[in-house]
Parts: sequence; structure tokens; C-alpha cells
Amino acid sequence: MKLSCTQENLKTALASLERVVGKQSTLPILSNILLETDKGRLRLSATNLEIGVITSIGAKIDAEGRITVPAKLLINFIQNLALDQVVEIDQVGTQVILQSGNYTVKINGLDGKDFPIIPEKGNGKTFSIESEAFQQGLQKTLFCVSLNESRPELTGVLMGFQEGGVFLTATDSFRLSEWKMRNKIEGDISSLEGGQSPVIIPSYTLQEVLRVISQGNDRVQVTLEENQVFFEIGSTRIVSRLINGRFPEYQAIIPKQYSTTITLPQSEFQRALKIATSFSLYSSGEVVFRLNTDENHLEIHSQSQGIGEQVAKIPFDGVLSETMQITFNPRYILEGVGALSGSQTTISFNSSTTPVRISSQEDSEEYTYIVMPIRK
Repeated sequence: MKLSCTQENLKTALASLERVVGKQSTLPILSNILLETDKGRLRLSATNLEIGVITSIGAKIDAEGRITVPAKLLINFIQNLALDQVVEIDQVGTQVILQSGNYTVKINGLDGKDFPIIPEKGNGKTFSIESEAFQQGLQKTLFCVSLNESRPELTGVLMGFQEGGVFLTATDSFRLSEWKMRNKIEGDISSLEGGQSPVIIPSYTLQEVLRVISQGNDRVQVTLEENQVFFEIGSTRIVSRLINGRFPEYQAIIPKQYSTTITLPQSEFQRALKIATSFSLYSSGEVVFRLNTDENHLEIHSQSQGIGEQVAKIPFDGVLSETMQITFNPRYILEGVGALSGSQTTISFNSSTTPVRISSQEDSEEYTYIVMPIRK
């Protein structure tokens, strides 16, 4: 293999692969990136056997070839070159020589034939989503996945098809977020609604999709096959296994209506929550919301024995049906508010022990965020 390409293109391609490389693997070749020529382009691949990423860049190909090289060494070298540099890559046996300007490195690699095969797309069900909408959906749901591996079905995001659109749902059993996309999708969604069961996609896979989308692409093509999902974003393809498991029947816990709804300024609400959190960290990690029918403000209280306490009062619009005191994990409220669009936050509830919805007018039709109070 002998070729040349720009540092900027190679750096961007490597950024798409870096987090997928199997750093802790007992198989040395999984710590490598596969470099190979393909139809006048340089193709780069990485996998940890759970997820695989393939991307390609334009290159001047003088000789065909295929080899794997240690990802860490390759990435470190390319990242530290000047942006306007041309990188020459020359394969000599199982060694790769990289030259750019005044710099030359020789890296010992492994034969490309030993690199694991990353599955090719078959005859699955395919649709595409406008990348900006998909990016927004991921940002509004990924933070809700569970970090507890004892329930693997909660460590991913549920993707399903309903009412002519796609929905994404995530929960860690303490809070839940759901984002629905209807107008920015191409493909036969009606056939997916009737013949495709919802699937659970690992959160780390969707984090990589989010990372590639942020590099700037128009659409994301999604293909679902048995036990696998493929994402094609520009010149990058991501393939991942699906999570086997039964996602909770979450629809039953979402209230159909609420007895009380209040609206308050989002920025002031966030500020008060951050201050309250700084005190709650020293104790039980709780904050208390107090609502009184005689007052037109939300009182946020937190304290820590031996440290101190704080009280914030935020005016709101709305009518209370009863005086109420509700205890929350402040992080769950902060993260939910941070995912909202707009400048106003709406809180809807029925009692101090039932699920609470946090929303904004801009997101009301598309986004649902539910958080469970802490029962005292």
C-alpha cells in the first residue's frame, strides 16, 4: 500500500474510530485500526466486537494494500501535525511508514487478514432521519439510560415506530424521557409500524452516532436487521448489536392528565437548582419543592447537617389545587430542564408521590420527561 492524503481528512476519520478501538481487549489486533485501499479511497475500520465503525476518505492511491496499525500511535502522530500537511503512507511488509513535512515515523503493524470481519448490511428495513432532528432526539434521551449493567435492557435506548414516525425512549427506572419524530423521516414507516418490533440500541453505540453527526451531515440512514442495527452517516458506517431484553411497559406510569400545572422562568429555575444541589451533595442528595396555595412562588429547599441550608423562591404562573411538598433528586430535575427548548419550564403533577412531568411549550408535542419523586 502506498498513498497520500491530507492531515485534516485523516484526523477527522480517526476521530470517528478512536473510542471504538478495543483498548482493554485480550486480542492485540482489536487495539489496531485497519487501513485498506478501496475504490480509490482510504478506508479505515475499528471494532471492539460489540460495535464496528468504518469510514473512508479521499486519497491518491499509488499501490493497493491492507494492514492494521496500533490506534494510539497513529492517532497521536496525526493529531500533532499541522492542518495543512499532506501525509504519505507507505506499507512495507507489516510495517507502515508515515511521512509528513519534516516528520517520519515507522509503526509495526499486524496483517490485515487477521482483523475481525465487520458485518455488511443485508436486506433489513431501512429509513432515514434528518440528522439535526436525530441529534436532538439523542441529546434529549441518552442522559436517562441506566449505568447499572445488572439490567442491560435499561442501558440502551428503545427505538420504535408509531403514528407515522419514530420514537426514542430511555429510562433508568427513576426518570424517563421520550422523543417523537414524525416530519423529518424518509422511508416506508408504515411497514415498520406493522412489521418491526421496537428495538433496544446500546447507549454507547448512539453516543458514537451522535459524535459522527456533530461533524456535519444531512441525513442518517438506519437499517434494522435481526440482532443488528446499521447507521450510515456520510462516508461513515456504524454497525452494532442490539440489546436482548424486555423494555419496561412504561406507558402505564405516565399520567394521562395532571391536577396542577405551573410555569416558571427556566434560567432562574436552573440557577436555583444548582445552588440547592451544592448543599444536598453533603447530605442525602435531596431537594424539597414546597408549594403553598397562599403564595405564588415555588420554594426550593436543601440542607446538610453541619454545613448549612438554602432556600430559593421562584415566582410562577398557575393555580394550585392544594398545598404540596415534593422531594426530588436534584440531578434528575436539572438534567431534564437542561434538555428542554425555550425559556419557560412547565411542571405538571398530581401529588407528592406520583410521577411529575417537566416540559416546555416548544417541546410539548414531541418530548416527554417524567421524574419520580422520592417517597418520604
